[in-house]
Amino acid sequence: MVVREQDIDTATQVRSAAAELRERLKQEGGVAGIIYHIGSDSGPDPNEAFERVVVAEWVRSGIVSWIQGKTPLEDMDVQPNHHPRIGLTYDGRMVRLDESRFLESIDQLETGIDFDRDAAPGWHTLIDRRRELGRIRILKTHVASPSCSAHVLSPEAAACQPLVYRSLAKGHLAHAQELVGPGGVVIISVDDPKFNSVTELHENFETMFGDQFDEVGGLVATETCGVLRAIHGCGQWPVLPVMDTGAVDVVHYDAYKYSIAPLIGKHDVLRGYLQRGGLIAWGGIPQNSENLSSLAEKLDISIRVRSGRDYETMGKELLERIDDATGMMFGMYLSWLNAVAGEARIDAKSLNSQTFISATCGYGSNRWPSLRDFSYALARRVADEAKSL
Repeated sequence: MVVREQDIDTATQVRSAAAELRERLKQEGGVAGIIYHIGSDSGPDPNEAFERVVVAEWVRSGIVSWIQGKTPLEDMDVQPNHHPRIGLTYDGRMVRLDESRFLESIDQLETGIDFDRDAAPGWHTLIDRRRELGRIRILKTHVASPSCSAHVLSPEAAACQPLVYRSLAKGHLAHAQELVGPGGVVIISVDDPKFNSVTELHENFETMFGDQFDEVGGLVATETCGVLRAIHGCGQWPVLPVMDTGAVDVVHYDAYKYSIAPLIGKHDVLRGYLQRGGLIAWGGIPQNSENLSSLAEKLDISIRVRSGRDYETMGKELLERIDDATGMMFGMYLSWLNAVAGEARIDAKSLNSQTFISATCGYGSNRWPSLRDFSYALARRVADEAKSL
């Protein structure tokens, strides 16, 4: 892709634009709300997910996280590479390239592409039904990173991945900004369960956003300005070094399992990130069956799981105990909030205004409707408690 000099924004411009967006959110009463890092829902079809989850959350907060729903491709790591119109085709778990069609599509790539409808039906459902929503305060969208998706590519397709990904980021974000309209904020979450290093982040962001980094890993320029960028990784990924790059506005990790551990060790980095207005998605709301089973045990709900029906029963019993669960999870959040504020040496109330109530990893692996309903309800209740601080 040809990059013109006028398309490059300096790090100062990027940080200024991001700071303006973050400050706007804080002035509107903080950012605590239900923001899922991947947003996949393996149960309902996209229209059902839109009505049951997207509309419900928009009504209460003005926040929209598009829900994947069922997809022929199933896995998020295949979705960005599935573009039949430009010659990339899905075949099992391998994306192959029709070279002649790809070469004919270079002009289309220059102007930007978006997810194919078969790859992301939930996203296209949101586009199709946008008129049913009023003002969107925050639109959080998501895409698997190049390194996350590389393993599904055939060798000839892998060679052109940077061009396809850059075009996808450009086209997808343009559509997202069009959907929110003036005054709305777009967050793009780069989802990478395999995330290992800051070097990997640099490579991914260079490919997706046209970022440029200096020799010490700090952002110096980009082709993508005016959106907030989030990063998600599983396990204890290098959160603090990523905060230090200046390229990320929101970080998400599994706080239910790891609490404050990923944020300990360099209080000056954490403090600097938060003082610049950086946001944290507190991934403390359990959402996969393993973590929800753990929560049930803590609430003395004893169910021996032998089949899917037992998970459904567990979900219903958790819903009956949602007041107790809310108190437990809000207590966990308060402990985290005070510990992180102490580590960063900032005011806990200020930190709360820079925190999203989010969920743990693995929502897409939860196939049980009652467990999903409980997870959503719990997140909303804890977010309401956080907003009252």
